[in-house]
Amino acid sequence: MADYSPYDEKELLQRMASDDTKAFARLMDHYSPMVYGYLLRFVKDSFLAQELAQDVFLKIWNHRKQLTGIENFAGYLYVALRNTAANAFKEKLYKNDGPPTDTIACAAAPTASKLEYNELADTLTRAIDQLPPRRKEVFKLNRFEGLTYEEIAKRLNIAKSTVKDHMIESLLFLREHLKKSWMP
Repeated sequence: MADYSPYDEKELLQRMASDDTKAFARLMDHYSPMVYGYLLRFVKDSFLAQELAQDVFLKIWNHRKQLTGIENFAGYLYVALRNTAANAFKEKLYKNDGPPTDTIACAAAPTASKLEYNELADTLTRAIDQLPPRRKEVFKLNRFEGLTYEEIAKRLNIAKSTVKDHMIESLLFLREHLKKSWMP
């Protein structure tokens, strides 16, 4: 039987903490299209996006007892998605599968592409290392640890606008560095 009560996220999180699977299903129904769409944009593979979405919801269920104190669940979910997408990208970046198995794909995929991909990752790592210490710290906290600007500001005891400025400058530097390194 359908639950026709208004969508109340706080109540759903409380009910989930009490192992209410119907509350979890309601939360999943509410967020699934957004979660899947977000992940699909990053991984460009519908099967993988579905798998990752299931992983995200499984983690939410496994941590359901800790979610009752969350004031902004959508923000919490966004950080979880961003981290999941980043981890999937890193895994794809560093995965060492070898050449494709079918002949057409082998002919279409030059062996140099994996080397280029690894070189790009190395170039990016070296560029990040060239950032000034505080900027590098802010960048890594955001991009590798998945912290929000507000969380970084609190951790480093700096203004949120300063975090934003560091991120903007970092991204501008990295784009320019990659452009110089990879464009003829």
